Amino acid sequence: MREIASLTKITTCYIALLLAQDYGLSAHTLIPVSAKAAGVAGTTAELETGDRVRFGDLLYGLMLPSGNDAAQALAEYFGALIACKKGYVTMTKKLDRLFIREMNQLANSLSLRRTSYQNPHGLSIKKNFSTARDIGTLAVAAMRFPGFRELVNTRTHTCVISNKKQPDRTVTWENTNKLLLLPGFDGVKTGVTEAAGPCLCASVRKGEVRLVLTVLGARSMEERWVEVPRLAAWAFAHLESH
Repeated sequence: MREIASLTKITTCYIALLLAQDYGLSAHTLIPVSAKAAGVAGTTAELETGDRVRFGDLLYGLMLPSGNDAAQALAEYFGALIACKKGYVTMTKKLDRLFIREMNQLANSLSLRRTSYQNPHGLSIKKNFSTARDIGTLAVAAMRFPGFRELVNTRTHTCVISNKKQPDRTVTWENTNKLLLLPGFDGVKTGVTEAAGPCLCASVRKGEVRLVLTVLGARSMEERWVEVPRLAAWAFAHLESH
């Protein structure tokens, strides 16, 4: 078990999509960005306090540039919906905990017994951990969801963000997953922190066969783009010989 950095966002995105179905949200539902969300450190979708971002766009801000700010905004928004539905009396500062509880419940439902979530973005904390096997199992489940597959297979996304204190602005997010440039690769997520090291969960298809490969703690950022295609080539060759 080890820290998994922004691979955490696979669960954040998947849970957000599932909850959006449960609560009847559309892609056009506006999600507010709090000062707490805008101030989260690390990789960012460049969100600002007071922004209002359409739900569908915010998911791209989460998964393409790996926005920690987008992750926090989603956790707070859905935490508020959960609190309202269940009649919880909770401090606004703790709404994201209700969302994180949903993340851990998903892990339990998928029998990810060596996975624990303590935040929605993957910033370093020892109690936020998983294994390559668990991440692979999670990604397989998420890739069965059409909306998720579309998100993680998108190279760039442009949207308009509104804010009452300033004019609307247009932003373009680029996917951090360089393997999307290679034939057959169609997701899933990158991640890196000092504690976790460079991480990558990748999906690749050849014919009717899809493989999900996960590398945690690679020796360097660039090694991920070399080792995962090698693993995929070896796995496909092994499958074809049996």
